[in-house]
This record gives sequence, C-alpha cells and structure tokens, in this order.
Amino acid sequence: MVPVLIGCPPGKRLAFDVTYTILHSRELNKHYFDCGRTNPEMPCFLFRDLFQPFFLIQDMVTGDSGSFLGSYLLKVVGGGHTIDTIRDYTEEEIYHYNSPLDK
Repeated sequence: MVPVLIGCPPGKRLAFDVTYTILHSRELNKHYFDCGRTNPEMPCFLFRDLFQPFFLIQDMVTGDSGSFLGSYLLKVVGGGHTIDTIRDYTEEEIYHYNSPLDK
C-alpha cells in the first residue's frame, strides 16, 4: 500500500474563504458572534455552533479564484479564548473536540 497525497497544481492554492464562512455561519446559527476584540482577518467561531467552512482555489498567476467543491476533513488541533491564549491541544483534547461521540 502506497499513500498518495493530492495537492493543488503548481501556481494554485487552497484558501479559507473567511467572508463567506462568516456570512453563512451567521445565517446558519441565527446569531452574531465574534471575539471580544474584532479582527476581520481572524474571526472567532464558537465550538457549540454549527460550523461549515468554505474554501477557494486561487490561481496565483492570473488572480482568478473559484469555490472549492471537493471534500475535506477538518480536524481541530488547537484554539483558545483569545488570540493570546491560542495553543496546541493535547492528544486527549484533540480526541474530545473531534470525536463524533462527544457533543
């Protein structure tokens, strides 16, 4: 068995679509949310809320971008209450935040 890693073609990148993700999250969760200190480049998302991130494929040569329509697996590996307290989680915390059995 040989693992095959698939990435973006040369000259393209996958980028988190922060603007659309925030708009969609507000509509999905029916309330406004953000950090105590607002930073448009790094919004806060609450663990108890439904979270559906959106991504873009960006062409670094032409500047064009479009929605990423593929599938992905999101794994929470760290976080914090403020930007100053963001840290890597322990293995137990990673299991807790990513386990489908822990709601």
